Amino acid sequence: MEFQAEAVAYLAMHELDLLDDDQAAESRGYIQHWLKAEHPPDKAIQQVFTATDRILKAGRGAVGAPTS
Repeated sequence: MEFQAEAVAYLAMHELDLLDDDQAAESRGYIQHWLKAEHPPDKAIQQVFTATDRILKAGRGAVGAPTS
């Protein structure tokens, strides 16, 4: 789960261009540490991309939503 949480954070922040090179390298290192040179299951990878997509869509929807 830690791999998934960090991977979602990394992908979302990268997509929003909110990571500098040092932060990106630290995040990738953290993910690699948790993976311990193992390949995560395909289901876990799919969950990472699904969660990232949902977060980004929700944020983009909120930005475009009318305020009352």
